Amino acid sequence: METGCHLSISDEAKDEREIGDFPYTSLVASLLYISIAVRPDIAFAVKELCRFMIRPGIAMVKAAKRVLRYVINTPKLGLMYHAHHRSILSGLWICTDDNPIVSFSDADFAGQIDDRRSTSGMMLLFNGTAISWWSRTIKTVACSTQDAEYMALSDTARETMFCRNLLGLLGFQLNTTPVYGDNNGSLALAANPGGEHQRSKHIDVRYHYVRQVQELKEVATLKVGTDWQLADFLTKALAFIQHQFLVLIAMGMNSGDE
Repeated sequence: METGCHLSISDEAKDEREIGDFPYTSLVASLLYISIAVRPDIAFAVKELCRFMIRPGIAMVKAAKRVLRYVINTPKLGLMYHAHHRSILSGLWICTDDNPIVSFSDADFAGQIDDRRSTSGMMLLFNGTAISWWSRTIKTVACSTQDAEYMALSDTARETMFCRNLLGLLGFQLNTTPVYGDNNGSLALAANPGGEHQRSKHIDVRYHYVRQVQELKEVATLKVGTDWQLADFLTKALAFIQHQFLVLIAMGMNSGDE
């Protein structure tokens, strides 16, 4: 999506004839299938387009056409899986036999201008390439950036645990799995619940799951710089250069060392 683009209810069609016979629903449904299967790079844009399936306006049609043009112009962009161990982001994380997976969690606080809900993004990599991802609206309205990031972190921990359990059934012996976030407050909240008790009482109990799995040493929440946050493009529209940099790493086409 275009950087700074925020689709709103005010952009919805006032008249059914506004977009004519443009197949908006069919186009978005097709893009949704692609984004779930092989193209995490369009997940955020498709998530935003899916919010306006009832009365899409001109702004939504323009955004959908932009995503379609992007997909058409990048036919060779896809997930590239590797049989050998890989490192990403200049050695920030290195794949090993007992540590083949890593997760990235991010959130965009109050990014939806209609209801001020936040968007969470999750990226889970196996051997340096994405195998699971999402971009979705957090149902609970967050009161701060820390809250939004903490909610995203907990949801990411659940997805990470599902993957760990699956790999365990396949015979993998896993060490602690790193889960990277870029917000100091949410990482402190996950690591030191006692010291943040008063500031976290309003957060839904289900979002404290990340504390439990961290205490059990199943996962470890770690800090990553915003510029190297692989889940960043799942929460907002980024400038082209940064979007391309993160996408190529997440899809296994670049280690980020260059």
